Amino acid sequence: MKKTSLVITVISFFLLFSCALIRQIEDVSYNETDSGLKYRVIKPGDGLFPSDGDLLTIHYIAKLKDGTVFDNTYERNEPLTFRIGRGHVIDGWEEGLLLISQGGKAEFVVPPHLAYGEKGINKVPPNFTVIFTIELIDIKRPEKVIKPDTELFTSTAEGVKYVISKAGEGRKIEEGLLVKVHYKGYFEDGEVFDNSVLRSEPFEFLVGEGMVIKGWDKGFKYLREGDKATLWIPYQLAYGKTGRGPVPPEANIMFDVEILEVRNPVEPKPFDTFGKDTLETISGLQYIIVKHGKDKKPEEGDVVVVHYTGYLADGKIFDSSVRRGQPFKFVVGSRQVITGWDIAIRYMRKGCKARIIVPPDLAYADKKIGKIPPFSTLIFDIELIDIKK
Repeated sequence: MKKTSLVITVISFFLLFSCALIRQIEDVSYNETDSGLKYRVIKPGDGLFPSDGDLLTIHYIAKLKDGTVFDNTYERNEPLTFRIGRGHVIDGWEEGLLLISQGGKAEFVVPPHLAYGEKGINKVPPNFTVIFTIELIDIKRPEKVIKPDTELFTSTAEGVKYVISKAGEGRKIEEGLLVKVHYKGYFEDGEVFDNSVLRSEPFEFLVGEGMVIKGWDKGFKYLREGDKATLWIPYQLAYGKTGRGPVPPEANIMFDVEILEVRNPVEPKPFDTFGKDTLETISGLQYIIVKHGKDKKPEEGDVVVVHYTGYLADGKIFDSSVRRGQPFKFVVGSRQVITGWDIAIRYMRKGCKARIIVPPDLAYADKKIGKIPPFSTLIFDIELIDIKK
C-alpha cells in the first residue's frame, strides 16, 4: 500500500507541475499579431530591427507547452545563422523576429499553423503549439558588390563565363582534384546571397564529382591555384527552374572566387570487416562494428562529428569526407541526414568505426541523388570522432 501511494503521489506531482507550467504560460501577458502569433519582449535590444533579406544570428531555446525542451543552441554553443524572408525557418520566426531589435530577447508562442503544422517534427507532435525564447545576437544587411565589366568575360563551350582578376601560378584544376576555395555568391544585381569569407570557412570540393552545382564543376576547370576570378553561371547550370534557399527560380548567379589550394585527395581504404559479425536492426539496417569505441552512445539532440566514405553496391565511391579531409557533423535526430544514419549512429560510441548497410527505404528510396541511382542500397564506412552534448 505504501508503495502504491508513493507512485500515485509522484504521478500527481508531475501532473500538477505540468498543469502549473501551462497555467503559467497562459497567465503571462502577451501581445498577439493578426496571424495568431503571441510574443513578449524579455529584454529590449539597442540595435537595428531586421529587414527582409538580412542575415540574422540567434540563440534559442525551444520547448513544448508542458516545459519539455526539444532544442537548445546555448547547450550546443552553436548559434544559428540564416537569412530572414527566404523561407529558411518556420513562419512564426519569419514574423516574430521582425518585432525585436539586435541585442533583444523575446518569447514567442507559436501556434501549429505557424510552426510544424499537421506533420510535426522530431519531438514535436502534430498540431502542437511550441514556445521559443530567442536572443537576436547579430544582424547583417545584404551586401552589394560591383560586378566586373561583362565584356571582359570569356565564354566557354559549356555556357559558363569567367574573368580572371589576378592570375595564380599554381596547379591547374582538373577533374578529380580537391579544391579549397573562398567565394562570394551574388545575383546579377549585385546582392550577395552567400559569403564564405564572412564565416571564415573556406569550402572544399572534388571537381567533377557532382558535389557542387554544374557551373562550378565546369567553370573551375579553367582556373588554377592562386587565381582570383569571377564566374557567371546561367540558371540551367546553377539551381535551375526551382531555385534553392535564397536563390529564386531561374536565377543566373555570379561568384567571386579565390583558389586557395589544389591537391590530390586522400584515397580512403575500405574497412576490413573480415570475421566481424553483421548485426541487423528491426528497421532492416545492417551494421558491422570494426572498432569498438568508448563512453556513452549519442542521444537525440547531440552533435556528432564523423568521417565517412559512401559506396554503391558495386564498390564505387559516391561521397567521402575522408577524401575532402573535412569531418562532417550533424545533430542526431534532426533529419539532417538519411534515416539510416540516424539509426546507426546510436549504436556507436566515440572512437567507434562501423560499416553500415542502408536499404533504399532508409536512404534515398526512389530518388536519384548525384551519382546514386534510385532504389540503391548504400554502404558507409563511418568513424565517430566526437560527441558534443
